[in-house]
Amino acid sequence: MKTLSLLSLGASLLLFAPLLAPARAQVHPPPGSGFTWERVGNIGIDADALAFGPDSLGRPGRYILWAAGNEGIYRYDDSVSPPLGRWVILQPDPRYQQSADEILPLGPDTLLVVRTEAFRSTDGGYTFELVSGDFHNGHAALAEIPPGVPNAGRLLLGDYAGYPSASDSKYSDDRGATWTRSAVPPRNANVDIVVLPAGSPWAGRVVAAANPGIMLSDDGGASYNWGSESAGSLLLALTEQPDLSEWPRVVSAGGTWTWWSDDGGETWEGRETSPGLTSARHLLSLGGPSLLKIHYRGEVQRSDDGGETWETLGRAPVEDEGNVSAKSAVLGPDGRLYVGVLRPGPDDEWVYRTEERLVPVAAEPSPEAPSGLRLDVSPNPAQGEAEVSLVLARPGMASVALYDGLGRRVAVLHEGTLTAGRHVIPFYGADLPAGVYVVRAAVEGESVAEHLTLAR
Repeated sequence: MKTLSLLSLGASLLLFAPLLAPARAQVHPPPGSGFTWERVGNIGIDADALAFGPDSLGRPGRYILWAAGNEGIYRYDDSVSPPLGRWVILQPDPRYQQSADEILPLGPDTLLVVRTEAFRSTDGGYTFELVSGDFHNGHAALAEIPPGVPNAGRLLLGDYAGYPSASDSKYSDDRGATWTRSAVPPRNANVDIVVLPAGSPWAGRVVAAANPGIMLSDDGGASYNWGSESAGSLLLALTEQPDLSEWPRVVSAGGTWTWWSDDGGETWEGRETSPGLTSARHLLSLGGPSLLKIHYRGEVQRSDDGGETWETLGRAPVEDEGNVSAKSAVLGPDGRLYVGVLRPGPDDEWVYRTEERLVPVAAEPSPEAPSGLRLDVSPNPAQGEAEVSLVLARPGMASVALYDGLGRRVAVLHEGTLTAGRHVIPFYGADLPAGVYVVRAAVEGESVAEHLTLAR
C-alpha cells in the first residue's frame, strides 16, 4: 500500500477509499461472548482507569491493581476473600474531590492521579499532595520514559483540552513533584503517549496522539512538533515486526480505523479495520506484532500483524442500550484482560477479567525450543551486571530483550544476525529497579526465555 501522511489520510479519506481493499464487516458479538468473564473484587466500582504497578504492601514479586474514577481511587487486594478479593478505597486530599481519569503507579511509594488537577502519593496511596493544576479537561495522558534512552525516568503529562489553542502538556524530572510546561504547536490536545524504546533508531522519541493528529518530540517531551495531522488518531501502542527488520512499529487507532508507522511516527499507512463495530476505546500491546483493541461497547479484537488486520474474539459484558461502555482496560501480569464496565441496573459498574490468558505470563520461563535454541543468564540473582548465554543450532536473525513483570519491553540486549553456536551478550541493569525480569530470545520464529532477578 502506498505510504501517506495522516494529514493526507484525514483530509482525503473519501478520495482514497476506492483504493483501499474493502474491509469485511465485523460480526457484532453479544455481551460476554468469546471469553469466560469473572468479576474482580467484592463490590462494583467506577473504573475510568486501571493500572498495574509494583506492590505497595511490601510483598516481593507481586503487583497491585489500581483503579480510579468519579468515586475515588481504589487498590485491589487479592489476599482476602479469594477468589474475588476486595477493593480498598483510598482517601485522597480533600481538594481532589475524589475523582480521577488517569493513574500511573511509579513504584511501591509513588502514585500519580489526574483529572482537572494532578496529585501525587508517596506512601502507597494513603495521602496525596497537589503537584499540578489548571487543566482544561480531565482526560489526561500519563507516561514514563523507559530505561536505556535519553531522559529516562522523565514523566510526561498531556491534557485532552478538546478545543483549539488549549494545552497542558508538561514534563517532570523529579518523580512528579514539580512540572514544566512543554512547548507545543497550536491545537494540541494530548490524548495518549508512547516512547520508542532502546534499540530503535528513534530511541527516546515521544509520539503523542493529539486532537487532531500525531505530535513528535525528540527532546523528551520538552517540545513537540506536528508529525502528521488527522482527526481520529486517539490511541497509541507499540509492536515488534514479525521478521525483526523494522522495530518497533507505532500503531494508532481512532473510530473504526487503524494506522501504523514504521519510521518512528513520521509517515503512516491506514485503513478501516473494524467496520460495523463501535469506536475503538483502548489499544493494548500483547508483545511481538500482536495487539488488542477494545471498543466502546466492549468488542474485543486481536491483530497479529502489527494492526493491519483484525479478528473479533468476543465482547466484554457490556449491554447495547443506554449509557454503557467499556470504560477502561489493562493487561494483567497474569496474562488476562481486565475491563472496567459501565452497565445498566443496580450493579452498574464492575471490573471484569477473563479466565483465559491472552498472553503467556511474563515471569514464566519457556523451555528449550525444538531447534535446540538455549538461553542462560548468570549470575542470577545479579547486582546490576550479568551475562546472557545464547546457543543457536543454526544461524539466524536474533532478538534478545528484557521484559519486566508486566510484560513490558524495557531493554534490547541484541538485535541482528548471529551465527550457529554459543554467544555471550553482556547485560548492564544498574539503572533498573530491583525485581524479577524475563530475558527472552527470538530466533527465526522460535523463542526461549529465562528469569533474571535484579537485586540491590
